[in-house]
This record gives sequence, C-alpha cells and structure tokens, in this order.
Amino acid sequence: MIQRPPSKSQLQIQKVGTNMRVKHKQFARSALAIGVATCLQSGLAMSQETQAPAADMEIIQVNGVRGSQVASISLKRAADSVVDGISAEDIGKLPDVTISDSLQRISGIQIRRSAGEGASVNIRGLPQVITQLNGEQYLGANSVVSTQPNFNDIPSQLFKGAEVYKSSTADLGASGITGTVNLKTYRPFDFDPGTTFAINAEAQYGDETQQVDPVLSGLININKDKYGFLLAATYANVNLSNSYNGVNTNLPGDAGWTSQFTDAQVGLADMGRRYMGSQGFAAWNQETERERLGVNASFQAELGEGFTLTLEGFYTSQEEYNRKVGMSVTNKWQGNDWFVPTVEYATNAFYEDDTGNREFYAWTQAELDAKRLKSFSQNDIYDSSSHNINLQLDYDNGGAFTGQFRAVLGKADRKKRHGYNEGDLTDGSTTLGRTTNFVPATKCTSDDDVVGAEGGCLQAINPLGYSENLDLTYDTTGEHPTWSGFDRQIDGGLGAGHTLADYMANLDSYNVGAFSSENNENAEGDFKAFSLKGNYAFSDGFITSVDAGVRLSNRSASFERYNLFSPVASGACEAQWKATDVLLEANDCSDGELVDGVFTPYAALEHVALDAYSKVKYVTDFGPVNGIPGIWAVDPTAYDDPEAFHNRVFGATSKHILPGSSFDVDMDELSFFLQANFEGLDGKLTGNLGLRVIETDLNVKQNIAGNSKPFGNTAYDTGDLITKRSYTDVLPALNLAYELGEDVVMRFAYTENMTPLDLNKYGEGLTLNTALDSNSGSPTFGQFIVTYGTLAGNPELDPWRSTNYDLSLEWYLGEASMLSAGLFKIDIESFTTGVTISMPQPDADGVIRRNADISTLVQGEGGSLEGIELGAKLAFDDLFGSDSLVSNFGVDANYTYSPSESSAKDIYGDDNMFPDNSEHQFNLIGWYQADKWQARIAYNYRSERLAAEKAAGNGVLNLYQTATTYVDASVSYDINEDLTVYLNGSNITGEFEDYYAEFKQQYAFQNYYEARYTLGVRAKF
Repeated sequence: MIQRPPSKSQLQIQKVGTNMRVKHKQFARSALAIGVATCLQSGLAMSQETQAPAADMEIIQVNGVRGSQVASISLKRAADSVVDGISAEDIGKLPDVTISDSLQRISGIQIRRSAGEGASVNIRGLPQVITQLNGEQYLGANSVVSTQPNFNDIPSQLFKGAEVYKSSTADLGASGITGTVNLKTYRPFDFDPGTTFAINAEAQYGDETQQVDPVLSGLININKDKYGFLLAATYANVNLSNSYNGVNTNLPGDAGWTSQFTDAQVGLADMGRRYMGSQGFAAWNQETERERLGVNASFQAELGEGFTLTLEGFYTSQEEYNRKVGMSVTNKWQGNDWFVPTVEYATNAFYEDDTGNREFYAWTQAELDAKRLKSFSQNDIYDSSSHNINLQLDYDNGGAFTGQFRAVLGKADRKKRHGYNEGDLTDGSTTLGRTTNFVPATKCTSDDDVVGAEGGCLQAINPLGYSENLDLTYDTTGEHPTWSGFDRQIDGGLGAGHTLADYMANLDSYNVGAFSSENNENAEGDFKAFSLKGNYAFSDGFITSVDAGVRLSNRSASFERYNLFSPVASGACEAQWKATDVLLEANDCSDGELVDGVFTPYAALEHVALDAYSKVKYVTDFGPVNGIPGIWAVDPTAYDDPEAFHNRVFGATSKHILPGSSFDVDMDELSFFLQANFEGLDGKLTGNLGLRVIETDLNVKQNIAGNSKPFGNTAYDTGDLITKRSYTDVLPALNLAYELGEDVVMRFAYTENMTPLDLNKYGEGLTLNTALDSNSGSPTFGQFIVTYGTLAGNPELDPWRSTNYDLSLEWYLGEASMLSAGLFKIDIESFTTGVTISMPQPDADGVIRRNADISTLVQGEGGSLEGIELGAKLAFDDLFGSDSLVSNFGVDANYTYSPSESSAKDIYGDDNMFPDNSEHQFNLIGWYQADKWQARIAYNYRSERLAAEKAAGNGVLNLYQTATTYVDASVSYDINEDLTVYLNGSNITGEFEDYYAEFKQQYAFQNYYEARYTLGVRAKF
C-alpha cells in the first residue's frame, strides 16, 4: 500500500492504537442527529476526520527541524488527497514567529503582512481559503465577515502544526476554492502517560521601536491512560514599527484618493498627455502595540465500549493600538492644478474620456504648489476576541464500523475605534481664502474682535501660520522618495526671512485643524455546526470502505460602522468633523448669530493650540524617506480611548451608524456526503470517489442610506432591505494515488468546489464620501459635496465556484527526504470583480449637482489559474549517510509558478491576473541539526502581485506591489534534553513593500517594516 507508516529513527515514536487522524465536519440539529444516528445503527457508513489507520500505526513525536521535516513528509505520503503540512519543532515552537509566516514556507501559499508580521493567507493565488480547527470550521476574530484566513491574533505557541489540503475530498466538510487550512492543537492523548510541563519565555526586540517585549507561554498535560486534561496558555505584548511614504489614501493598501488630469489642465502645453494625480502625499511613522492572550483547554476520556469523548475550548484575545504620526501635503480637494510633473515617461497606454483619447505618462518627479501642510495624529484600536468550543464523540470498538458526532460552537467579535486630529500650519489664506472664523462669545478671547449681536467674535484661525502656497518638490527616482523645498522662504505670521522648516519647527505655528472619530466598527459573529459521520470497512474487494455523513451549520454576522458626532460652537449643532473649515449652516441645523443684521454661522472649531488638550512630540523619523525636517504632532496615545477624549473636549458624543456599511447576514448550510475509498492493483492504486451536496439558505439585511446628516459624511438610515435566497451545489471529488515504484507515488485529483463570498460582499450598500468644497470660485463653496462612493455589496451575487485539477509526482528518498512536482489548474466559474461607474449622486444637502465615481462589485465572467509546484525536502544524512561531513545539514526548497487570468482588463486591454496572486514564489530553507545545536535560515521570494483592481487614477489604473524578499533566521542550543535557549531574527534584511500604479515608473507608496529579534528559553519536564 501507499499509505505506509513512517520508519523509526532517532526520533521518539509512540504507538497509539487506531486514532491517528480525524477529518473535518460539523453539526446537526437534535432531530436530524437522531434520524441519522438511526441510519448509522443500520449500517450506514460515515467518515472520520481522517480515516483511522491500522492498529499498529505510529505517530512521530517531533523534535527539532529534522523531526518537523519528517512529520511533514509522513503527512504528505499518508494522505488521501493533495496535502502539505508544518509541524512544531518542539512543544510551543512552530518554525516561525506566526502561523502565517510558517505556512508561507509551503509551496503555493502566499501571505500578506500586518506591521511586519505574517497575517492573511492565500493558496495558489486566491484568498477563498477555509480555516479549520482540529478538523472543523474555525471562527476567528479577524474573519467575522471574511473568508480569507488572518492569523495575526492567534498565538502560534498553542499549535502543534497545520495541514493544508489543496485538493478536497467529499468528507472534508467546509473547504475553500484553492485549499483548506486545518490548525491542529495539542490534546491530552498526544502525550505519554503521566504529567508533562513545558514553558517558554522570550524577549523580542525591534531595531526601530528599540523596545524589549515579553512573550510567555506554558503547557501542562495530565494523561491518566483512560482520561486526560491539557491546559496551554500564551501571553505577549509586542511593539512593532511600520512607516509609510506616498499618495494620500483612504484605506491601507489602496490608492483611492488619486485622480487623473491632462497636461492642459495644469497649465502645460497641450500635447495630448494624461497623468495620475493625487489629493496629496503623506509620510508617517506608526508603532503598533499588540497584547495577545491565548488559551487552549482540552479534556479526553475513554468511555468504554469503543467510545472516546473529547471536549475542548480555544480562546484568543488581542488588543491592538496603531499609533501613527505623520505629515501630509495636499491641495485641500481643490483640483489638480497644484501638481506639475517635471520628469515623465511615455507608457503607450491610452484612455479616452471627454478630454479625448490621450496617452498616459508616468512621472517620477513633480513640483507641488501646495495649499496645505499639516501634521496629523491617528490611532486605530482593535479589540478582538474569539472562543471556539468542540464536543466530539468518537466510536471505534475494533469492528468494521466507526463513527463520530461533533458539536461546535464559535463566537467572535472585533471592535475598531478611531481617533484623529490635524495640526494645521496655514493661517487659512491658502485653504479657506480667509484668516478669521466667527465663533460664539464663549470661545472668544480678549484679543478677538467682537462683531456679533450676541457677543460672537472674529478670531484668527492660526495667527502664526504661513500665508502663501508652498513650493515643494517630490522626487521618486531613487530607491526611496526625496522631499525638498522646506528651506525656501515663505510669508506668514513669523515675519520675513523665515522658511517653511522654521514654521514646522515652531510649535506655536500649529493649530488644531480638526478632531474626528469615524469609521468605528463593531463586528460580531456566531458559528454553530453539528455533524454525524462514519466509516464502514470491508474485509475484501476493490472498495475498502465507505464514508457518509451529514452536517448542518449556521454562520451569522452583525456588522455596524459608525461615526462619532459631538456638540460644537454654542452646542446647538453637532458635527462629525470638529474642524475650523466647517461652518454651521445647513438645512437641518444652523448655529450662529446676526452680524450687522445678517445671519453669520459659527465655525465648528475655534482656535485650539496643538498642545491644548494633549501632550505633543516632535517627530523626525518617517522611515527611509529623505528630506523631511520634522513636524510637531499630538502624541497619539491621547486617542487610546477616542470616545473618552471627545467627551472630555466637547462634553458629549453621539454614535451615528453608517447605513451603507452596516448589515446583518445569516447563512445556513445543510450538506450530505457519500464517499467510497478503494484499493486495487495489488495495493498500488488507492483513492476515493465521493459526492457532496450543499444546500445554502442566505438571509441578508441591508440598511438604506438617505441624505447626509449635516457637518459630516454620515447618511441617515431610511429603512431596511431584506433579501432571502437559496442555492444548491453538487460537488464531486476524485482523488487517486498510484505507486509507480517502491518510493514513487503519482497523484491525480478532480474536484468541484464552492465557497461563499465574504459576508460584507452580500451585505454592504451604497456609501457616499463628501468633502468640504474649498474652491472659492465654486457655487457650492463652503458646502460638503460628494467626491466618490462605494457600493460594496450585493446579496444577489453568486458564491465562488471552481473546478480543480491536480497531477503530481512524489519521490520519497528517505525518512526526511523527498522530491515532488505538481501541476494544477483551477477553472473559476463564478467570482466577483470590481468596476467603477460614474453616476449622478447628491451632495450632502440632497441636491444632485454632479457625477461621482462609484466603486462596486459585479459578477465576473470566469477565469483560470494554473501552475507548477516543485519541492525538495532533503536531509543530507538520507542521501550521503550518517557518517558524511554534511550529515547534519538539510534543505527545504520549493517553487510555485501560478500565472492567472481573469475577465477584468488592464488599461492596455490585457487580462488582469487575479488580485493578490504572485506568478512566481520561491522558498529556500537551509538547516543544521546536531546533538545540541540547531540552526535555520529561510529565504522567501514573491514576485509582483495585483494589489487592487482599478484602485488609482479615478478607477482607471491597477495598483501593483513589486517583488519582495524576506529572510529569517534562527539558532538554538540544547543545554540538556529538557532546556533550550534560542535566538531568532525575522526580516533581518529590512525588506520593504513598494507599490506602483499600472506603470512601474509610476510610484504610489512604500511600506517599511523593521527587523525583529527574539531571545528565548524553552523548558519541558
């Protein structure tokens, strides 16, 4: 047979009977459970999480990097489908800092980073990946409304490994389009009888944050043969550095605030050229603090008569602060004529609109006639938690029939809170066309000019600010951008002879331009699953066993996004943007008084010194960007609790829901499967053929957005839209393995898959963004006008559906060595794609005056993704003998080639690749393991990827990330068999992310992450 147990080595090996693997299924209501149980008693076969092996099957207890490689190879060889995996090198020690970092070492897996740590995961270029925990679907706090795994809140120390299923089987339960990740925790019966203790203590250090951060984890396991109890916990509080330089943007990883313009529109000679413009450019430094807690508790008991009970709970909690300070240079939403390219390149890409069919030119240097330079402080706080409970009853009395019942409950929530302020340097001349604001008497000082009938006064907006447009140069020709022009003299309140750098260095030249707390979020998710499944084994014949099962699951999510409003001026009106440029005059609310018999509105914010309510700091570090002298900014810790801050400053806050971004989704799935497992040709051919039927009921509640509430971009909720729909999927799966030789296996898989969309793509509605019209020549000057919109959801969209093909060859050279090559093809039959449409939309007062670009989703016409995976896991003692000079060395290398095509087109008319997919990925790990020493260095390369479709240039240009290379390393020393010290380094070369808009010369932005180092000690006894 192909599925042989691994051979013995220096590794510890423990015989454990028949329960080695368990596959992945879920829950059924009581009545359904009783009915299926009756069928089971009459002989219906149901599958297990993984089919039980023979009674003498052996499980490897992993020790060290070589042992981890042995376990991964053993998993792949014994699998009944296309599977890869990772195993912890010891208790509490996965090979990398995060689970995502470890998973990226597997061929075909690509990850995204958050503050430098591995976070979201895709497989073979697509994010439609299902996460399981010990064989059943897992609900994580970072995936309340999404499908794509994001593991940055899940402590890696709690896991003994992970399995990645690249081809599905009918009995797999919930599965992704391109793969399923099964995270595996420790259970009591994984350990030898008796008591086991393990503890890890680490100190982490970042070369930018320069702080020492603690990480602690521990495990206790009691195995009393017939029953056992395990408790594992981990705690970490880490501080991570992340810097940025590039276009102003509304979302991370996006370039939504970019535009396009012609040469004639910026005063150049009309040569038929078109350029990408931007609302502004920013540079910022962010420190991310993450406090994590994770707990895994498990109880197992042999109940007799073949029954084994498992009860376990998995809990995670993370509190995250993203404290950001930065500088922004903008045109204050007043057109593109502030921006003049001076170094440019032809692209041979043409785009036609009402200005004609013009060629895009990429620029690498521009002169900025900027109206505004400001500092800003921002804090995005995420408070997330999840708990998943599993009740599992396995039956195996040594007979032909085995079965399993599972009940799984999951609950997760994630809260986002946002606090923000601007530190303005202008006196108002360049942005507002005035230098004073009218404020109520309670806000006036003795220096102000009283002009109102009720004591209101004219107050200088920022008396020591600059008073003319800035002349700056932004140059992206080097490896990192360079700013210049800060040494040029400028007029303003400091008097003659002062440069812009002088204003930036003078704290008294700043005033608070705005306070806000917007796009706060509450996300709550629930998951329930009941499943019954079993297996009936035949003593002879081509069909060796039959699996069957039923599963009922419910997933629900409630998501709300909201802005905070506060009373401003005299308190008669409340505003989202508590800002100096907001005048309190609107149809729904006005606040002001008569001046010379004419009603004059108050400004929403009086003159406020930058340090009036919070500590400030002078910041000069913006990463490797060049030329910025430094700025004063509020310490972002002031917004660790944004609502409390606004209550303290303004006396009160009120929460106003964004209806277009708030929704409820409820999804029920009832699935059945039947699978035949077979073996023939004298054991050379094994495989399975099965069918899974999924009936899905979808219930979506969307909120209907009306006109905007004054003094913000928050629409009124005018009602609900309820959509109910159902669909059924019939999904066949065939997996074959054929032994070409004693150690050579060929595999083939044909599977059809369905994965629901992210729930927000069903639930979100239309959201319009507005901004203050600061163009003094505009008929809507001083009013909030629509700028763009997002229609992010549609409940009539179909789920992702695909047909997958796999063909692979595996050559097992030794216990820890193998070579593999595989071909895969994924035909995407149903998916979503983004488009931008221009359509009439109302300004904040409800009047339609202009078109706005609306980003939305439509049903894609299909696409394909295909590629090659090559892998080599080599332990040199397998190849050259245990007495050779290189016997303690090994390598783990793989390469993935995955070109893709979707129905969406780029500006040249060519097919886009699938978003987030890299065509080339390469991993190379070199390792050494001797008696006491162990070392590993890992290299990861990922070619460019499509970061977002049509995300730049008013929805015309794609956004790409260039290739990245990350290098990590670790070394450890065993003081004795129970005590180990180790040193790890991640991103030791200081790699950064570089993004461009369609054309490689067209710089968009860069993200910079720090190198991090860990010194730790690990003990077990």
